[in-house]
Amino acid sequence: MLSRLFWCAVSPIALFPHAALAQGSDAVVGLEVEQITAIRTSDSDVSLARLTLLPEIDWAIDEAWQANAQLRLEVADDGTGLGSLENYSPASRPLIDADNARLEIDELTLAFRSGGTAVTLGKQTIVWGTLDGIRVTDRFDAIRFRDFILTDTRPERISRWGVRLQHETGTWEFDGAFVLDSTVNQLGQEGDAFFPQATRFRGGISAGVEAPIQVADRGRLLDDATYGARATKQFNNGTISFIGISGPDTEAVIVPPQSTVDEAVLLDFPRRELFGASLDLSLGSIVFRLEGAHIPNQPINTLSDTPLLSGPTLSSLDRPRTIIGLGADLIAPGDVFLNVQLAADHIDAGESVLVRPETDVIASLTAQKPFRRDTMTAVLEFAGTFTDGDGVVRPRLEYDVTDQFEVAIGGDLIFGPREGQFGQFRNQTRIWVRFKLNL
Repeated sequence: MLSRLFWCAVSPIALFPHAALAQGSDAVVGLEVEQITAIRTSDSDVSLARLTLLPEIDWAIDEAWQANAQLRLEVADDGTGLGSLENYSPASRPLIDADNARLEIDELTLAFRSGGTAVTLGKQTIVWGTLDGIRVTDRFDAIRFRDFILTDTRPERISRWGVRLQHETGTWEFDGAFVLDSTVNQLGQEGDAFFPQATRFRGGISAGVEAPIQVADRGRLLDDATYGARATKQFNNGTISFIGISGPDTEAVIVPPQSTVDEAVLLDFPRRELFGASLDLSLGSIVFRLEGAHIPNQPINTLSDTPLLSGPTLSSLDRPRTIIGLGADLIAPGDVFLNVQLAADHIDAGESVLVRPETDVIASLTAQKPFRRDTMTAVLEFAGTFTDGDGVVRPRLEYDVTDQFEVAIGGDLIFGPREGQFGQFRNQTRIWVRFKLNL
């Protein structure tokens, strides 16, 4: 099985460029290989052992047309696993899905560019946010949550099938996208290291409560389509953007049974609209970023008088939600790069009682220092919530052995109460080592 998966991933990379080059086109072939192993500190067990191969072809067909294809082959034998597929649309499910291995299309696009206009068709991601990892206006894409936030790229996006139109004129850029793909997120499977434990992420159902849950059909491609637009204006020392998005939320709500208590509850991702703006501003050596978003119809679980499985009493309704984020990048003394971010996420509960705090205040700090002629980098990250008093500290050391080969060692130190966003995973504190090869 592993041999078949490997050749399924590599053979398109081997064959496609020959056809392209034979026609006089310019094709660039790449392969990224990453292997990461983590040891849980609480019991010294291996909590993560994953090998990822990302073969890619970037083909410049002519001056106007360009194609890109990237596959994702993952092999894992660990407590984190490969993640659940129940919230994927049929169109985005893996080509091959085995117990410990999976092959899927990570990107497949055909782009046309002429003057200031570009049209991109295919499986792609849409990046509209400016803050790093704190999702304020960056809520167009489906998100991979199987490793919580403990990944280098945050948020970790899942590509979907759609079309994107971009147009530049003067100091304005207009960007619109329509995705006919109902994929919303990927979570860890039950029993995995980062399967949600906090009640707030389980629609109000406590961990350990056995509840028959039915997942909403993800085959409603048109009804669950995502579409949006962004307009960006450039000025002397920055940019300002205005964003509108409509589509299914990436955060699920639990819909209680409509008849008897023995009927399964429904895990659903109702539609919501987002209206937001972002500002990037450079003042000397400091770059400031400000984002704001308002969701007038955020689906959320609240406490009610409807009994659910002899446990909490829940209902699901729409409430206004406002998110504000502020960030700054700067170079501190000693050539230390700093990134600081703060966000407030508020839901207007009205007369309702939410299964989460009305306001979450989230902060993050990243400091990194290069040395040994930039071949080594020491990084220290912190992310946490003032609301719950929990968080994670992530120290790591990265070493570029060659231009193509990197070795990194680090840790994820999680703390806080078990009902906190981070504290729910505090028993998953770990140390890890990673090898990355780019060919």
